[in-house]
Amino acid sequence: MSDSETYDEDLITSDNFEEKTMDDIKVHISGDSILSRSKGIASIDISSIINSNNSSPNQFLLSILLSITAIMLIIISIFSNSWMTGVESDDHYGIEFGLTGYYAYEVGVEDDSAGGSYSDSSEWGFDEENAGSRAYFAGLAGLIFLILGIISAAFTLYLFVMESIGLQSFSHLGRLRFSSGGLVIVGCTVWLILFPTTQMVELTDINFDLGTGFYLALLGGVAGALSGVMQFGSESSSTGNKNSEDEIMMKSDIIDCVKRLSLKSINKTTGILTLTIFSIIVIFISMFTNLWMIGTWEGEEGEYHYGHFGLHEESLEFDGDTYILDYSFDGCKESQLCSDIGKAGFSSFVVLLISISILVAAMVFIHLDSIGLFKSNYGKIAAILGGAVSILATLVFYTKFPDLSDDNTITSPGISLFLVGFSGIVAIVSGLMVPKSEGH
Repeated sequence: MSDSETYDEDLITSDNFEEKTMDDIKVHISGDSILSRSKGIASIDISSIINSNNSSPNQFLLSILLSITAIMLIIISIFSNSWMTGVESDDHYGIEFGLTGYYAYEVGVEDDSAGGSYSDSSEWGFDEENAGSRAYFAGLAGLIFLILGIISAAFTLYLFVMESIGLQSFSHLGRLRFSSGGLVIVGCTVWLILFPTTQMVELTDINFDLGTGFYLALLGGVAGALSGVMQFGSESSSTGNKNSEDEIMMKSDIIDCVKRLSLKSINKTTGILTLTIFSIIVIFISMFTNLWMIGTWEGEEGEYHYGHFGLHEESLEFDGDTYILDYSFDGCKESQLCSDIGKAGFSSFVVLLISISILVAAMVFIHLDSIGLFKSNYGKIAAILGGAVSILATLVFYTKFPDLSDDNTITSPGISLFLVGFSGIVAIVSGLMVPKSEGH
């Protein structure tokens, strides 16, 4: 007879059968651990974990995706040489500066390019006024903060998953995840302050602008901070029981549990926040394209030439060659027509930055309202306002863009202008979908 059969027989023949049975049931149901143990191997009681988070809506999946996105954006920005960029239009060459090195090229000529680290900057004359050394120090300082941000984001993401499935319990984890994004934002700010922009302009006769690498890192920092905010409302499934060292967590159970928690965390608020994120991404990408306005003119031999205008520069295709004119170039500022285009682009760029900031704030308020931590209609209002501001940016660019008909150039709105307008509408719709907060 097996041990279990012997136990059952003794239990039935005992006088306190009912009392023992009820005690065993209570222990089985309300045990201190969410883990059921068998032969030293711990397996996750998934149903208890899933049901433990029914008390409040959470954004488990969105929080994880934001952390992963933040890590990817920061890594891409580290290896990008586009933290500071500029183009010399007369000689048709450009220079891009990154955290650890630079890249110089001739516009439209792929084979004529060169790059290197700031330690080799003497070849380009960057050592004058210690510009190369200062650029190296600025990049090193920024890189340290970015690497710390990546490590912090990855480690706190792991802790968040472990806490969510009930294996560990950590206090102030949400604040730690928020601070990982803060480290990246601080790193971007430190680099911007320390980088010798003025000296580089004097040495190269190029007016430089912040490049996509800088904004990617900044966006990664914002995503990392938002991942910490999205954690608010996600309750730990851990009941404080610590597993013994000889217990082994089955990997398949962990993966299955994460999948179930992810699916369970998808709710109406998730859809609203996803629409807002979509608007932010499309607006951000459109800010760095040269497809805001398309210009077409006919050449002397009847052939057509095209110009693509962006918020920072324009690219012209002529006789098979591509020419790029940065609006910050001195020659552009001396031309009334080019200067007006630059003003239109700069004004729209600033308005779009404001729009993105408002939409990020909208995400925070929408989530805090959904979990009852801060009941308000600020998220609803901010989403609608952010969308309206992005639409305003398209109107600003279109109305301030000068008339080129005197130069026999026909202009038409580009796809980027329409995409930003569409994103603004999506943001407004997401705001309208937010339920009105009780008591407001």
